Amino acid sequence: MWLHIFRTHPPFLSNLSHRSADRPLFRMRYNASVTDAMRLTNRCIGMLTLLSSARWLKTSQVHRRYFAGASLSAARRRLRLLEEKKYLVRYRENRMAESLWTVGREGRRVLEKQGLDISLERRPPKQIEHYLGINDVRVAAELFPDLLYFFSCWELPTINWRHRLLPDGLIGLPGKTFAMEFDRGQESLAYFVRTKVEVYRRGLPGLPLWAVLIVADSDARMKSLIRAAGAGATPAMLFSTLDRVRERGLSAPIFSGAGGDGIHLRQPVSSKCSVDETGFDS
Repeated sequence: MWLHIFRTHPPFLSNLSHRSADRPLFRMRYNASVTDAMRLTNRCIGMLTLLSSARWLKTSQVHRRYFAGASLSAARRRLRLLEEKKYLVRYRENRMAESLWTVGREGRRVLEKQGLDISLERRPPKQIEHYLGINDVRVAAELFPDLLYFFSCWELPTINWRHRLLPDGLIGLPGKTFAMEFDRGQESLAYFVRTKVEVYRRGLPGLPLWAVLIVADSDARMKSLIRAAGAGATPAMLFSTLDRVRERGLSAPIFSGAGGDGIHLRQPVSSKCSVDETGFDS
């Protein structure tokens, strides 16, 4: 029988690391427990916070927002690690589909420490394409250094929205408020003009809008919407496509309207441009 008596290492071996029985597989603490904690970076916290509002994001959306200077593979590796540690949950409809991400059990615990109370999502909503289109605009708006807020249509009811018309998004920049509509061509042009354009042109009491941003899913649909809306009074109607938003961002001159093409959100488009009042309670 072999016996081993533990004693201190000789001086020339005092820095020798303890190894596990599995050799280099695991680095062991001196109390023989495996180091399993994951250090969350500010970027990880930002992703969790954004998902608490966005609910679901595609890998490419996370990449545009948080990994602009890195490869898509780098974004995937970090997301998978967060999934492994239960901070995120992934949903993939099939092997050809892009992965969707939402907050996981451990991620909710992190957000709760920040005072955020969220419900975990089990499956994407039925209108996921509409959600993702809105979140494409959200991600682009997040890249504004002076963004004050972005509220989606599923968030506005939680902040006491008082208007019958519920925009797909509401964007706040210093001195400017924009309503946003994402149009996938599922409704007739006449219905869109009657239920959206005409209501915006009548005005939302207490909420002066600088412009209404109408983002279409194709160039052909955008041109049809421009013709159907026609020229009108304030607020201005500015049109673009989802591809332009994804590829160039909201700060680029990607919008078209009654004043022509190449309009960007920093140039004056309306004489009514005040945000002293809002249509919701903080």
